[in-house]
This record gives sequence, C-alpha cells and structure tokens, in this order.
Amino acid sequence: MPEFLRALRFLTLEGRLRARQGGLPTLLLGMVVVTALYLPPADAAYLTLSVDGQRGAYDWAWVGLVTGVLGALAFSLSAFFLTGRAPQRDAASGTWALLAASPVSRLSLLAARAVTDTLLLWALWSVVLIGSVPVILARGETLGRPDLGALLLPGMLITFPVLALIAALGTLIDTVMPRARLGRGVAGVLLWTALVGVSLSTPAPVPDLLGVREPLRQATLALTGQAPQPFTLAASGVNVGVTTRAAPLTPRPWTGLTWTPADMAQRGWPLLLGAALVGVAALIDPRRGEGRRKRAARPGRAWRPWTLPAHPALRLTLLDLRAALLGAPRWLPVLAVTLGAAGLGVGANPTSPLLPLLLIAGVPVAARTVFQGRAAHTDPLLGTTAHAATLPLLRMGAATAALLLPATGALLALLPTRPDLSAALLASALLGAALLLTLRDLRVTDTASESLLFLAWYLGPFNHLGALDTLNPAHTPLILTLTAALTGLHALRQFGLPRRPEVPA
Repeated sequence: MPEFLRALRFLTLEGRLRARQGGLPTLLLGMVVVTALYLPPADAAYLTLSVDGQRGAYDWAWVGLVTGVLGALAFSLSAFFLTGRAPQRDAASGTWALLAASPVSRLSLLAARAVTDTLLLWALWSVVLIGSVPVILARGETLGRPDLGALLLPGMLITFPVLALIAALGTLIDTVMPRARLGRGVAGVLLWTALVGVSLSTPAPVPDLLGVREPLRQATLALTGQAPQPFTLAASGVNVGVTTRAAPLTPRPWTGLTWTPADMAQRGWPLLLGAALVGVAALIDPRRGEGRRKRAARPGRAWRPWTLPAHPALRLTLLDLRAALLGAPRWLPVLAVTLGAAGLGVGANPTSPLLPLLLIAGVPVAARTVFQGRAAHTDPLLGTTAHAATLPLLRMGAATAALLLPATGALLALLPTRPDLSAALLASALLGAALLLTLRDLRVTDTASESLLFLAWYLGPFNHLGALDTLNPAHTPLILTLTAALTGLHALRQFGLPRRPEVPA
C-alpha cells in the first residue's frame, strides 16, 4: 500500500477518535455562548475589543476582526486541551507497540494527528463564524449588503494559522512528555502565555505569529486617528478581552482590514513553524511512549513516610493533594516554588499580568485533584466511607490549596500593603475551586469539556469578565456570594437526596 494511503487511513482513524469525545456537544453549545459574549450589544456593560473605550459598528468587517483577533488569543488557550494526548491513549491501551511496528512512517503518523487536531479546531471555530451571522442581524448595526468575505477572511488569515500552530505544538508536547498529563497542561499554559506575550508586547521586526498586531494597529488608526510608533498593545489604548464599560458607547463605522500580499504571506509562518515542530517530534525516540522499565530494588536508606494529620478531613485533603501530584514531572514542584518566589515582586506592581498567571498555573493540578476519584473509578468505593458526603467539599479545599500554591508569594507580598487585593486573590481561588466542583457535578470530565474551563479562566481572571472581574477588590463580595451559591447547590445535591451506598462489583 502506498505511503499516502497508509497516512490517509491513520488520518481517518484519528478523526473518528476525536469525533467520539463525549463533551463535543457541550463544547459546541459553549462556542455558541462565546459568540454572543464576543459581540455584546451597544448598551451592554462590557466590551470585548475596544480602542480607548470605542469600538466599530457591528458590520461584517468589524465582526470578522473581533472573531479573528479573539479567536487567536482566547480560543488558542483552550485549544491546547482539545488536541493531542494520543501517546497517553496509546500507552494506556497497549497499542503503541503495534503502531510502532506499522509500515507507516512515524512522521506520517504524527502529521496525521496534527492535521486531525487542526481540522477539529477549525471546525469548532467555524461554529463561531457561522453563529456570528444571526448575532450581526440581531444587533441591527450592520450597514449595506451582507459581505461574507469581510466576515470570514480575518478568521481564516488570523485564527486558522494560529490553531494549526497550536495543534502542532500539542503534538510536540505529547511526544516530549507522553505520560505526564498534568505536566502537559502546565506546559501548554506557560507556552501559550509566552506566545501571547511575545506577540503583543514586542514591536516589529519581531515576527507576529498570532497575526493580531497589524489588525489592531489598523483598528487604532480607524477609531482614534493615531497609533503609536512602534506599535505595541500596551501603548495603543487597545483592550483585547472582556472589560467593563462606564461611558456611553457610540459605535463607529469600520471599513475593514487592508490585506497586502506581504501580510498574507506572513500568515504562512505559523503553518511552516507548525510543520517544523511536527518534524522535530518525529525525530524524538518513539520508545518514550512505552512504560518505564522497572528497575531492580536497591538497598538504601529507609525514608519515613509523611506524618498525616489525625483529623479525618485534613487527612483526606492531604491524601488528595499527594495523589494528584503522584507521577507528576519533577520540574512541577520546582515551577510552583519559582512562581511563588516571582509573586513576591507583585507587591511592587499589582497591575502586573503575573498575578492572573499565578492563578491560571495551578488550574491543572486543581482539576486533577477534583476529578481524580472519577478518573480512577474509585468513586463507588469512596461513597461507602463515613465521610463520603463531605469528600467533594474536602476536595474543593484541596483544589483551593493547589490554586493558591503558586500565588503564595503574591499573597504574602500584598497582605501588608493591599489586604483588599489579597482577599480578592483568595476569593478568586475559591470561585475557581467551586467551578471545578460544579463541572464535576455536571459530569464534565473529558478533554472537550475541560477546554471550556480554560476558556472561562481566560474570560475571567485573565481578562476581566465585566462585573465578575475576580481580581477587582470591589467585586470580592459578589465573588464570595457566587462561590457560596455554587457550593450550596453542590451541598444540596449531596445531602438533599437520599442515596443508597454504592458498592463496587
């Protein structure tokens, strides 16, 4: 059989496996909600893309700009958790040896997986592009005849190459750390943050892999008549993300982006870089997907186990944290300590973007803490214990501790000078743990639905979700109220309905 047909068979197989993700309907519904969030009406209390508090009228060109820019920034974060993890699946099912012995080349196998992930991300983002059409008509700000070209072209030239790069980067991460799901999540968040930071905070001639720098410069010129030279997001007055709006809004007409042949050619750089990353992944030893060889036990010093607290609740909480970190890469605790030390500098600059990053970095550990009982199929057994009803609430406490661990330095630095901001940081961690617990109640456990969590984190603490800006001290009472409501609903679910104890077969 020719190599092309073998690769096509693997591509078809990977596509069928991706399509079987149980959370895809939930994710599609989430994408529809995201479409409405990206395009708020003129009288809404928040904006998603603005220049000095102004935005363009909702014609086809402006909506294409909004979806293109926010797709490259917001959806690319959740895309990390939709792609890859195929080596973990192969190692767990024991099919890696069969794949390694197959006649298809390793490069073709990895390329098929990267292409499948890319097509999945493109299909999901197409839902946003298609869903924006009725939103445009409902807002009633459009001028002239429908222009689908102006709507689709920014998304195709800005978002689609970025999603292809994210898919290739996920393939490389899976090859480097095939067994470390927790490490993969942390590495994805950090690499995404670095990619966004380099693209937005550096002027030309640094390559803009996200493709958002020139469109935002044109938007600044159109809405304000001036743009700083060299153009950087920090000095432009452009806000990308969901922020509150206090002044009355008068949408201004937007004629659309100007795409030169050079601009279009530059959008091929993410595709070329993605292909290079897949090529690098093919050079890595494929035996990394196999289980580690068991070494013979060597006589050594007998280490005493950690002393567990006598209180049952504290004991279960500590055991959950230890189980969540079991098998984690060795650099993960070092990274947490490094972030905690870096957080000491937040006291000098509380507006630094490091503060929301400290919260986001702990999300993979917190998610594993909350969901590990279901993933390990030990929930029926835990349901027979004396503390079965309170165990999820204890896991919420463990998840809060995991979220706060990287932010410990920031809490210590802000407590003497900004107790209000340190309280907001604590409330944000509590809300994050309550949201994780809510997702557990909704049986959201697969990668498709997990990506919604990181999209919510982007719209929340990372980019200020309107009145629910979790890092705004003025909103701390509202955040605590929402946390209490979610926790109360969970407690009602746990204690309100009589249940028979489940005994595993």
